[in-house]
Amino acid sequence: MNTRRVLVALLAVASLAAAAVAVVPRLRQDEKKPLDEESLFAAAEKCRNEGQYKDAERLYEEYLDRFPAGKRRESVAYVRAFCEYQQRKYDEAREHFAAFQTDYPKSENAPWAQYYVATSFADQQKKEIAIKEFKKLFKNWPDTPATESAIWRYWNLVGKGFQFN
Repeated sequence: MNTRRVLVALLAVASLAAAAVAVVPRLRQDEKKPLDEESLFAAAEKCRNEGQYKDAERLYEEYLDRFPAGKRRESVAYVRAFCEYQQRKYDEAREHFAAFQTDYPKSENAPWAQYYVATSFADQQKKEIAIKEFKKLFKNWPDTPATESAIWRYWNLVGKGFQFN
């Protein structure tokens, strides 16, 4: 009789364990539900603010893919390129900054996009191209914070440096 009780108890435990295993995959699938627009943007921003540019870039890219008419698309397009720049993925960053300028020419970030195009060439020691790109910035956005930030880099490229009298 005791053997029978032990077997029944073991069967009950095994059944409960099997049921628990069946529930766990469902819970994991539920945890992987795609984030809504705002949550995805917030997750990307959190990564970017913590300097996790690779993860932020991936999340921004997902945002652009999933929400082609998203209300934060302009901002996401810019910061995705910025994350690429921070990772020194200069070719990709330039491509996306140029697309940003084409898509959002009146954006307050358009001059900054040009700044990073020029700076990426300077970072790669491509002096002549960088000078040309800085000149575009000065011509198209003369009175902007991006232009003010670019002056020092530009003058160092052309060999003038700053002179204090």
